[in-house]
Amino acid sequence: ALQVWDTEVCFVNSHLAAHQDKTRTRNNNVRDIVKGIRMDAHGMDILTAYHHVFWMGDLNYRLDYGAQAVNPTPVPAPADFDALCADIEADKLPE
Repeated sequence: ALQVWDTEVCFVNSHLAAHQDKTRTRNNNVRDIVKGIRMDAHGMDILTAYHHVFWMGDLNYRLDYGAQAVNPTPVPAPADFDALCADIEADKLPE
């Protein structure tokens, strides 16, 4: 973490669970990391202790297409991209 003028910034690097069917495990990995890193005497987690958190690494989140998909397709259709964007905007990502 670092402070740039009046802004506190935190960087997190992680390697989350792999494979298409492990979205819930990846989400739990993130939850465990956030709960496990306390940054001050008040016990604030990294998402509330800093103005900005940059999360990077091998996050292993995937779009559901290709050979690993529930219904395999060679490439995602434009409708797949539109549906993903709508889910992100509605905060309805898969568990």
